Amino acid sequence: SEFQGNVMSSINQRRGMILSSTEDGMFTTIEAEVPLAEMVGYATVLRSLTQGKAEFTMEFSKYAKAPESVVEELKKTQQQTQGGRR
Repeated sequence: SEFQGNVMSSINQRRGMILSSTEDGMFTTIEAEVPLAEMVGYATVLRSLTQGKAEFTMEFSKYAKAPESVVEELKKTQQQTQGGRR
């Protein structure tokens, strides 16, 4: 598909893991696992990447430990928030 590379790249940028990619005629289906927090606003991004031609669905897969870089960023944000209240 003409948009497949851009869509897969956007999934990778969101800490996603591509599980499969299948083509059926004019359509390509990409199955991936992406953290829910990274999917906020993705419908708009996907429309932009595919000239409005793509759609997506989500379903819960599993809980997973956040990477250390994400944990550190959350701690920093929490400390800044708490520091502003004192």
